[in-house]
Amino acid sequence: MTSVIRADHTGRVLHKVSTHRSGPDGHPIAICSLCGWSETADPPGGRAEARALARQHLNRPPEWPVFHRGLASLIGGRRTNADYAAVFVDDVFGDTAAWALADGIGDRPGAAEAARVAATTAVRAAFGHRLDPADALLTARDEILRHDIDGDTVMVVAVAHEQHEGYELAWVGDCRGYESRDGHLRQLTTDHTRAEETRAWLRENYDDPDSVPGWYAHRLPSWEHIVTSSVATATADTIGRSSTPDRETRLLLTSDGVHKPVPHDVLAQLVTSTDNVETAAHRIALAGPRHGGTDNSTALLIDPVQGS
Repeated sequence: MTSVIRADHTGRVLHKVSTHRSGPDGHPIAICSLCGWSETADPPGGRAEARALARQHLNRPPEWPVFHRGLASLIGGRRTNADYAAVFVDDVFGDTAAWALADGIGDRPGAAEAARVAATTAVRAAFGHRLDPADALLTARDEILRHDIDGDTVMVVAVAHEQHEGYELAWVGDCRGYESRDGHLRQLTTDHTRAEETRAWLRENYDDPDSVPGWYAHRLPSWEHIVTSSVATATADTIGRSSTPDRETRLLLTSDGVHKPVPHDVLAQLVTSTDNVETAAHRIALAGPRHGGTDNSTALLIDPVQGS
């Protein structure tokens, strides 16, 4: 079907839906290219059901929140793109949206499968069980272990729902979440890496940075890539948590192929370089290899559509 749009009374396009002949399981699927909503039709209904689902999405009540998402992922110098991003938009109660970005550990198919299962499970769990993002992450852990997947992944999950005025985030490993507020890009997550844990220990034990033994400076770069938590090994105590005071800001989730090679000030500029979140996400993902990165480079950008 041809893409169909819905705009508000000011002319802003809120949703743009289309149906496709088949999803991953061979069933027709309806997709909104602006907010990331998608639904797969049951086999008996076929494309007619997919079209009905698309119409239902276009007719979301105007008071329900709308978030546009931009997504871009590049394979970089790897053989496998083991990054995976997933989005869930609630069209039942209208009060929940969830986003996840997972970065499979290693350059092989098992890592990519772990990332896909973790991200898709987490965003569905955030709605299906009315869970917070940490519980959704633990549900993803259980799913990976249940399927005995030959791989592991790190991940960041963000959720917006009516019980909290801001975004809630949970993470393991070194995927990151940021918010762009008042012209500044603020990191909402702390990397679970050996390097970051060492920096925290040094800050606690050395009042004068100049007194830190030079031995550490030589080893920290190689420790940046040693993660100390992952989805498959996650527990309630190892999951990081953070939140924002409101949902009026642009939210960015990245894999380390973006935020490790790209300077923070460059990333801050790219996040707000255009009103189009899809274009901005592509610019952010491209910045990884352009600044010397060789890893998979993925950016998921979430933009709240403010009511008029």
